[in-house]
Amino acid sequence: TQVQSILPMTMWITLAALAIIHMKSWWAQASLKSEAPMRFPSQQILARLNSVRIFNADQYGGFIHFHTKHKVFIDGRFILREPDFFSEYIEVLEDPQIWPQFQSKWGFQQVLIPFQNQPKFIKLANFLTQSSQWTLLAQDESSLLFEMNLNGNK
Repeated sequence: TQVQSILPMTMWITLAALAIIHMKSWWAQASLKSEAPMRFPSQQILARLNSVRIFNADQYGGFIHFHTKHKVFIDGRFILREPDFFSEYIEVLEDPQIWPQFQSKWGFQQVLIPFQNQPKFIKLANFLTQSSQWTLLAQDESSLLFEMNLNGNK
C-alpha cells in the first residue's frame, strides 16, 4: 500500500520535472538576449538616421533613443503626452493624405516605421513610397526608412 501511494507522487514529480525542462528549453529559444530581427530596426537602418527631426513608430522610440541618442517624436511613455497629440498621430496613420500638413507642422526629414505585422503603418508607407517628396532610403526585415527630398525630386 505504501508503494501504491508513492507511485502517483513519483509520476507527478516526473511530469513536473519534464515540464520544467521543456519550459527552460522554450525560454532559452524565446529569450530576448539579442535583437529579434522582426521587432526593431537593424543596426544598418539606425546608422542611416541623421540628427534631423524623425517621425517614428511609437514602439521604436525608446529603441532609437537608446541606440542612437537621437531625439524621437514619440515613444512608449504615453503618460507624458496629451490626448490630442495621440489623436493627431493616429489620424495621420489612418489618413496619410494629411501627411503634408502634419510634416510641415513638425518638420520631419526622416520617417522610420515598421511594415511587418504592423498594418497601421501600411497606408503611410504606401503614401510616402508614391510621393515625389520622399525616398525610401533603406529597409530591412521589419522597417522602412524614408528621407525627405530636399530638392523635391526622387
